[in-house]
Amino acid sequence: MQKFWYLHRLIAGSIILAVFLSAVLALLLALRSAQSTIDQSARRAVANAERLIDRIGLDLQKLDVLAQRPCDDATVAKLRDAVYGSTAQIREIGLINDATLYCTNFGPVSVSLDTIKQSLEVGTFISAGPNSVVANNSSLYVYTSLNRGRVINAVINPTAIAEFERTTLTNGRAHLMMSYSGPPASGTRIGDSDMLYEVGPAELKGSGASTLEGSYRSKRYPLFAQVTADRAIFWDEYWPTASHLLGVILPFFVVGAFVMDRLLASGVFSRVRYMQALKRGQFKVFYQPIVSARTRRLVGVEALLRWEHPKLGVMRAAQFAELFNDPVMDEPIARFVLETVCNDVKTAPIVAKHLWCSVNIAPALLERPSITSAIVGYSKQMARQQLRIEITERTPVSAAAEIAIREIRGHAIKVGLDDFGTGYSNINQLQTLAYDFIKLDGLLIRGIQSVNGLSPVLDSVIDLATKLDTEIVAEGVETIIQAQALGARNVRSLQGYLFSQAKPFGEVLTLVMQEHAFDLTQSSTLSGAG
Repeated sequence: MQKFWYLHRLIAGSIILAVFLSAVLALLLALRSAQSTIDQSARRAVANAERLIDRIGLDLQKLDVLAQRPCDDATVAKLRDAVYGSTAQIREIGLINDATLYCTNFGPVSVSLDTIKQSLEVGTFISAGPNSVVANNSSLYVYTSLNRGRVINAVINPTAIAEFERTTLTNGRAHLMMSYSGPPASGTRIGDSDMLYEVGPAELKGSGASTLEGSYRSKRYPLFAQVTADRAIFWDEYWPTASHLLGVILPFFVVGAFVMDRLLASGVFSRVRYMQALKRGQFKVFYQPIVSARTRRLVGVEALLRWEHPKLGVMRAAQFAELFNDPVMDEPIARFVLETVCNDVKTAPIVAKHLWCSVNIAPALLERPSITSAIVGYSKQMARQQLRIEITERTPVSAAAEIAIREIRGHAIKVGLDDFGTGYSNINQLQTLAYDFIKLDGLLIRGIQSVNGLSPVLDSVIDLATKLDTEIVAEGVETIIQAQALGARNVRSLQGYLFSQAKPFGEVLTLVMQEHAFDLTQSSTLSGAG
């Protein structure tokens, strides 16, 4: 049930994360898309204007031969037919010779170009070259000449270009302004505005916090388009984008939640963390003293793993217990502990050579020949019987593990049952394997309230071990009453906070060097408990 709720929370978290990520990505994409739409509108307006000017230029080039003729009825008729037949909505066509407009589709005329320039409020006059453009607020002049000095002039209304934009400007949510962007002609007057035409709601003309803007400048003609749009087009882009993204992202995140659950269940992430800690030397071996109930002096120690976490400080094994159940990490950790114990014991002074050290090994590990060989190998580097192996009772002992235990005992290494009285204790196993010692679990010790107050279960266990000639070590001893009661019942060795907590090997050696003996006659916990 707990795993189910954990997966449930993981899926719920992935859904929330998917919604949040979709919202953020949709925000960015919609903003980019809305801006792109506005910029495209400006580009399209400029492109339409360029196409219109190009089309006028092509129409005028067809009339170039007329610039050599006088302004008679036939010439005027041809100009008039060209205006009517033009798809570019030309308003007027004129012929220019020697800087004078002398003929239009309305008839003969004689106007100098200087006069035309002076009539323009905003504009430019480029010497008679192909597709030169002059613009003011109401007209767009296009000059085309294939022969120097003889020019054909066309005048159109700029709003003709605007007709291309009315149906394409984001459904009435944008304002387009097309402006002349060239320099003023020599001798012309600069008016208040250079705008050629505008399309769209006038209220969007000014910029503000509620609008988006885009612009584009023609690379061929002096034209500049600016689009101002309502932010409503952003929301038009946002909601479909968000829903589409959610539809794509959500399945991946839900599947990812199941994958993450499986990875967490397999311990992959914890394994990486433990591997890094092992490589960085954060794991340490501490030693808890084991005291003779008769002499009250140290006779042995138990090696206990500690993690010197960079943020959490020193952590006990119970705080990372999953490490010992990891089928990938258990062997490297066991080898690390064995190697550390071997190095510490080998370098101990002569006065500490009587100390034995017990190391906890899970039964499943003993099924691997490599661990059995490692235990025997490290034992040979130490004094005889200095290394002891405690078989933990978290899992039952298999037939393969039993063979390994017999092999280990055959090399004069004492093997004992840890936490006897709980877990997978088996009386038949105790008889069959003939363990060298058993370690009484602290739960059995905790109930001792007086020197004669052993429980029937504990009393029976002690009797059984005595009859089997099996050494007894009691762990979890916390009071002098417990120590005195166990010592009176043939329990040879005592271990617990009454004497000391686990310490670095150097601190344990200090107690040995001082020939420290614990006082079991006081009525309170000793200072040696640390």
